[in-house]
Amino acid sequence: MKTSIATVSLSGDLREKLDAISKAGFDGIEIFEQDFISFDLNPTDVKNMVSDHGLEITLFQPFRDFEGLPEGILRQRAFSRAQHKFDLMVELGTDLMLVCSSLHPAGLGGIDRCADDFSALGDIAKQYGVRVGYEALAWGSFINDHRDAWEVVRRAG
Repeated sequence: MKTSIATVSLSGDLREKLDAISKAGFDGIEIFEQDFISFDLNPTDVKNMVSDHGLEITLFQPFRDFEGLPEGILRQRAFSRAQHKFDLMVELGTDLMLVCSSLHPAGLGGIDRCADDFSALGDIAKQYGVRVGYEALAWGSFINDHRDAWEVVRRAG
């Protein structure tokens, strides 16, 4: 069994977090996007720095405000953002992205709509060789319970 911890769980910059995580004996990290953005290295250098600590990036998080958007530019932008994240994930050497349930003010919600979005996202993810996970935030606008999140995943296939 491999162990992993979210970088958002620790204080300090990314290098300090990696030092602590490595010393604690973890195998990998769930890299929080802000830790990556705030560190002045390109994706390949971050990947190498993680590897130099004897760790792997097991997950990229979070991807927010994706599902349940109305047809049109907002939905198109959500899929475009996802593709950019998939490109980044490939560079970082990770194959799993965590999507948090949406808080988008224009969101329409609905389990069927969300499932359709995740089905389409899964098709795109497959082209990149990556996977998508889904977390129901307790404060999510529409999906805020693990049972609803599971139903979205089940229907998405």
